[in-house]
Amino acid sequence: MPLVPFPSDDVRAAFERAVYEVAFPEGHQEFSVGAHATFVPTFVIVTAWNPAGTELCSDENVARNSGLRAAIRARGWRCLPAENRALDGSHVEPGFAILDVPPGEVGALAVRFGQGAVFVWDGREGRIMWLDRGVPGRSG
Repeated sequence: MPLVPFPSDDVRAAFERAVYEVAFPEGHQEFSVGAHATFVPTFVIVTAWNPAGTELCSDENVARNSGLRAAIRARGWRCLPAENRALDGSHVEPGFAILDVPPGEVGALAVRFGQGAVFVWDGREGRIMWLDRGVPGRSG
């Protein structure tokens, strides 16, 4: 059986078309892949929901995100509530926008929680950072 490349075209398209929302103290703000004319700090959005694309029940996902929140706090990282969602709203995954931490560090944490990608905002532009085989930072 041939190996399926990671990420598959369908998965890549879903991540690249998704909406990424952060709950800043002054209000919610939406981001997507590409440039934006907004001025907010750098952040990386991570979730613990549905590891490796495996759909888990809500209770399991909530418990996993609680563990992620604890891991973020243990590192002393600042974070805000965030979510990733399909454009049509058919799929939503709550998570956290981790502020001012290098993407590779957040990616390493995401890998521990079974994630294949994170959303990175560099202050001007949003992008997906694919996490390949436990090695954060691989761009696809």
